[in-house]
Amino acid sequence: MTQIFVGNLAFTASEADVRYAFESYGRVSSVRMMADASTNRSRGFAFVSMPRLDDAEEAIKHLSG
Repeated sequence: MTQIFVGNLAFTASEADVRYAFESYGRVSSVRMMADASTNRSRGFAFVSMPRLDDAEEAIKHLSG
């Protein structure tokens, strides 16, 4: 299982948006969006888990920047 840190996300991005972007490159096990505890507003980053390292590397290659 490979866990990828995804930063610099728009505050309006949802878990579904992030999952959709990464599923283009392979199976996504989970997406965890980080939110501020007091306001429940997105903090602009997430963690994406992908079971295959090759898929994760491909996603990073295409989605970086």
